[in-house]
Amino acid sequence: MNVIDSSLLLDYLELGVLVIDEQGHILVWNRWLERYSGVKIGNAVGKKISEIFPEIIGSRIEYAIKSAIENKLASLLSPGLNPPILRLYKNNQDLKQGNRLQQLVHIVPLAKQSKACLVQIQDVTASIKRENQLRVQSAELRDITYRDPLTGIGNRRKFNEMIHKEFRQASVNKGVISLIMIDIDYFKAYNDNYGHQAGDDCIKLVAAILLISVKVPGNLVSRYGGEEFAIVLPNLEADQSLQLAEHIRNEVSKAETNLKDKITISVGVATIQPNSDRDINVLISEADSALYQAKANGRNCVATSSNLLVARDVTDWVPSISL
Repeated sequence: MNVIDSSLLLDYLELGVLVIDEQGHILVWNRWLERYSGVKIGNAVGKKISEIFPEIIGSRIEYAIKSAIENKLASLLSPGLNPPILRLYKNNQDLKQGNRLQQLVHIVPLAKQSKACLVQIQDVTASIKRENQLRVQSAELRDITYRDPLTGIGNRRKFNEMIHKEFRQASVNKGVISLIMIDIDYFKAYNDNYGHQAGDDCIKLVAAILLISVKVPGNLVSRYGGEEFAIVLPNLEADQSLQLAEHIRNEVSKAETNLKDKITISVGVATIQPNSDRDINVLISEADSALYQAKANGRNCVATSSNLLVARDVTDWVPSISL
């Protein structure tokens, strides 16, 4: 039976293989390493690993090599936790751009009586690229899932997730949380009279004003459904929430369109400090009740959950649209 020289097999492996002794000298260097490092086998064997790869000095790879030789401990260095340390490149273009191979490095001690270790280097660049693509796609899918396609703001699902998150945080911190509910006045009549495109433009205009008005990080503007919007305001006291609500109402009423009827909104505001008797359903119910009260008070106004009317226009606005 023919015996195959085991050293030849190393040159057919699709991974880098090198053996290092206790002085750090390279005993084995295969073709894969020659190809991706640009260092010929004859120029590598016998030299110290730090001469070929000076970048390993003080690195986790150097520490792992010492641990394998001195303490017989194996190590696996994944690209997720370790940047590509060794200067290994797929091609000249990657070399010029400084794009090293993503490397999975496995370092194992050799036989107990041997003061040497085996280092295996696997190119996982393609896997990392696929993982990054999947991560981007996942983020894009999540963005689509939580974003209203018409306005670009959060949708009802995003609202539900965020209000539960912020409510829990307010409960832990013994803080307050405010909720503003907004409804476009006479929207159905507006939509029926001017058409669906004008209705969509109206919704987008209000959403844009909300985004401009609510600039504090952590606050969430979302489309609650149809012509309704909701704003979650963590750590915002009742008086501040009312001021913001009135500012939004005023900005919407001043907005200009190409149509003769102006756009107005009714706004309900609720602020609570979470406790065992005042859960998230209470907050939503109080804000919704305040919104209903604002409509009952003639629309184009702001009301609180305690039925307090704030900053109503002195003129009762009646749309020119036939209802």
